[in-house]
Amino acid sequence: GVLNIPLGARVTAHAVGTAFSGSVTPKVEEFSPELIIVSAGFDAHKNDPLGLGGLTAEDFGTITEVVCKLAHRICSGRVISILEGGYGVPCCRLPTDLFSPDEALKRAGADNAASSEPQSAQ
Repeated sequence: GVLNIPLGARVTAHAVGTAFSGSVTPKVEEFSPELIIVSAGFDAHKNDPLGLGGLTAEDFGTITEVVCKLAHRICSGRVISILEGGYGVPCCRLPTDLFSPDEALKRAGADNAASSEPQSAQ
């Protein structure tokens, strides 16, 4: 079965929490699936350029925790989570691209400098 719950024009953490406690959890318990599949996108993120959402990275983490706990109770923890994306990938980027070659070289240089400092004898 598919459960789709409209959350309004601007998604908030409160609306998601209310949906989970009032609709999602009871319906999942009633249906008792063998697997939970979550399809979500970051268009509900507060920094997405379409302005549809008010969720933070922490909110997405909380949603994931709630789904995993529900799956643990209902279907032996079986969850598939699919990220659909969002309309503005930069909304979720870290301030520094930790995986770019330039950043890797900077980190390596800092690590080498730190390891070459004399250690005090104890």
